[in-house]
Amino acid sequence: MYIEPKGIKVFKGFLSREEISLGDYNVYTFINYKTGTAEKSSLITIPSPPTALVTKPEEEVFISLLVIIIVIIFVISVIIYRRIQWELEKKYF
Repeated sequence: MYIEPKGIKVFKGFLSREEISLGDYNVYTFINYKTGTAEKSSLITIPSPPTALVTKPEEEVFISLLVIIIVIIFVISVIIYRRIQWELEKKYF
């Protein structure tokens, strides 16, 4: 594989999580070109696997939906009651 001086090349590899533990690791890289060498020290971190997102329990969603339905029924019943009351007042007065 040929890489020009000051060029960048990504080396891909597979590393199983079972073979390495979580934490910080010092990485040392040394490259020998035909025209010279290059070296670099870095620190890489292997974090813990992501956790699942916290979601609302279904009971809370059910209770919220139930409250909304009750409020809608109440508003509709008040509208119907007022309309009936208005019709009765109009009829007898």
